[in-house]
Amino acid sequence: MKRFQAGLRLGLLPVASMTQHTDHAETLKPMAVATNEGEARWWFASLTVIKARATDTGGLMSIVEVTEPPGAEAPLHVHHREDEAFWILDGDVSFEVDGTIIEAHVGDYAFGPRSIPHCYTVGDAGCRMLFILTPGGFEEMVIEMSVPAASRTLPLPPTEEPDWARIAAIVYSTRLGRYCSASARCAGPIWSACARSAIVRASLSTRW
Repeated sequence: MKRFQAGLRLGLLPVASMTQHTDHAETLKPMAVATNEGEARWWFASLTVIKARATDTGGLMSIVEVTEPPGAEAPLHVHHREDEAFWILDGDVSFEVDGTIIEAHVGDYAFGPRSIPHCYTVGDAGCRMLFILTPGGFEEMVIEMSVPAASRTLPLPPTEEPDWARIAAIVYSTRLGRYCSASARCAGPIWSACARSAIVRASLSTRW
């Protein structure tokens, strides 16, 4: 599937060994994040909860739980620093990666290697999924692009387009630009496809 794995149950996948990171693991403390715990953010049209930060895992990974409304989209983008995995908890998501369409459903796991362009569209019932990124640090960009959630519910639908210049500045900033080269996410037709495409085209031409 062109270096992309999807439709596989997470529990059936071989777990990658972390013994190579024992120098980090030895200094970490056990932790647990309950269902209603974690920093909740309104990230564009989604409710995003940060479950594990790079500082929690010795830089090994970040985990965020993302709840998206029906029809939400993430336009074509590339991660140059980290690999990204998706675990679908509720709903359905259609991924496109390197020209391949992957239909993912509840319980399915998908893996997108770094440097491979990908995007996704959420199904009619919305979705809730985990983003698992290695190494960690992706949550920093999420925080920069979001606001604290007033409640653990989806935000109200946007009434105007995002500040694309600000989004581009965050993506290209010295501190955050290393994460991915196109982070303009969208949710619905109110956000101009032309504006999204302009940022995506420009950012895909950049390699960090």
